[in-house]
Amino acid sequence: MANDRLRYSGDWPGLNWQYAPDAWVERMWPHAETVVLGALAKVSYYNQQVQKIPVVAPSGLRIVNAGAAFGTAGVTVLPPTEGGWQAFLAQAPGSGLKFGELAEAGRWWWGRTIPRNLLTGEPEEEEIVVSPASAVLPFERRVGAG
Repeated sequence: MANDRLRYSGDWPGLNWQYAPDAWVERMWPHAETVVLGALAKVSYYNQQVQKIPVVAPSGLRIVNAGAAFGTAGVTVLPPTEGGWQAFLAQAPGSGLKFGELAEAGRWWWGRTIPRNLLTGEPEEEEIVVSPASAVLPFERRVGAG
């Protein structure tokens, strides 16, 4: 069933591997990689255009479709694991890829968002969160006014 889903629609994110325990993905990926990439490589041209598979090629980190990733000498697909994610983040700054390309690949392959400061290396700014209890109301309702 998963093979059919991949082969016909190319719906890798729909298989929800990002929700599986990392230990399971680590154990299963070596066996599933050929099946997954082979099925994704057979999808229509239209469905190939949405594929964002991160690979390490002789030229460094690249984002390709399954046709370019499957069986190409010297190309290694980063696994959809925590280790693959960390390798992706480590190689992204020197890749020459744009932030949007990296963000799309992170969402498509791992179901994750990349840090906003990934390419700049600057520390992330702290986000100020205002809870409803601490918010100041714009006016007070006066009893008996009217």
